[in-house]
Amino acid sequence: MSVTNRSAGLLLLGCGVALALFASWTVDRRTDAELAADYGARASRSLVEYWLAHGYFDSGGLLIFTAPNEPAVVYRNSTGGELVTAFVAEKLHGGFSARLLAWHNLIVLMLASTCVALLGFRLSRMLDTPPLHALALAAASQAVFFTFPDNLATYWHMSSWVFWIAFVCMFFALDDRSPLLQAVALFVAAYMEFVAGIFFALAYVGVTLLLDGPRTLRRTVTTVVAPTCLALAVFGAQLLWIRAHHPELPRKGSGFAYRSGLDGGSRDVYRDQRDIAFGRDHVRDGFRRAGFTNVAQLFRWPWLFAGGVLAFVATLIAATRGRIPRRALIVLLSLVACYVLYAAVFSQAVALHPYFFDLLLFTPLMLALFVLVPSALETMTTQRGIVVIAVLLLAVWISMLQVRRYALQYPAAAPAVRAPS
Repeated sequence: MSVTNRSAGLLLLGCGVALALFASWTVDRRTDAELAADYGARASRSLVEYWLAHGYFDSGGLLIFTAPNEPAVVYRNSTGGELVTAFVAEKLHGGFSARLLAWHNLIVLMLASTCVALLGFRLSRMLDTPPLHALALAAASQAVFFTFPDNLATYWHMSSWVFWIAFVCMFFALDDRSPLLQAVALFVAAYMEFVAGIFFALAYVGVTLLLDGPRTLRRTVTTVVAPTCLALAVFGAQLLWIRAHHPELPRKGSGFAYRSGLDGGSRDVYRDQRDIAFGRDHVRDGFRRAGFTNVAQLFRWPWLFAGGVLAFVATLIAATRGRIPRRALIVLLSLVACYVLYAAVFSQAVALHPYFFDLLLFTPLMLALFVLVPSALETMTTQRGIVVIAVLLLAVWISMLQVRRYALQYPAAAPAVRAPS
């Protein structure tokens, strides 16, 4: 069976639609009252409603936090990019709709999972995996990515990290086929998460220089460095705009010393980088105080982490023996290096906000576990398909386990009890 990149993209988009429909019929089948009561959904509503009332350019696109009987506050640590598409959808609708916002968030996750899966397909094909087998492994990675509990939780409140990982995967999936489209993808990614954009640019430049030498430096500058700098310039212009047009609005957002932990503060909730893995009980307690149930299930994926790390190490060993293509290795190392740099420098932020930053590590480890290692094993076993079947079964098991854990975190409202007739 011949599967082209375009047909693979369409088939994986169909898988994404199926996953979104499954979620909407099960764990995301929520009432208007539930959507109105959730803290994340309420926060998204207030941010979008400010733009609807005052116009997007009134704040220069920055997020403005509002609350009853409190002054509006500008959030200076975000470009606001993650809510632009939601604002456009609500504007076209003619007014705010919590249901529309939730559906928008689900569609964004569906498209992001498709981008991740398409990258998985390209990685598998780099290892000469048969197209049908590569498509199956990509679909397996898509299901595991989509059902990751932190991703499913974006139904309530969109995360810029979902956008970021989607456009970075799009950058890699293009694979030098269109430098212009790659540059556009990296610009959007860096605009969505400007700090991650900086670290990714540093990681990618370092990895490509060490693996390819200086021969690809010019292309790297035009497709990675320049778009990242442009995104930072746009964000800087937003900050200047809000300062010029609304000097009366206070600004909030933590600085470098606080988020890196170098101010010496937060000792009661954060000690050092080890708390990224071993200090999550404080974060869970915060969710418990906010009304979440089953907080013990939050931010736990030890078996996937262990399996992903083993797969990552196995991929590196295979690469030293020439069994992993250079392009596939660049993808994996760039993503992992980006997380390592972010976690090392801004360890306080990563430790206290695992619901944002886990995705940055989860994605490359998941691709190593469900795509790269199985593809290499398929090649070693003369492509009999046995490894693919095992991976598909494992993906089904893990996906349903993750959906169950998400359901425990966001339990559906109990159905009304009908009186006996």
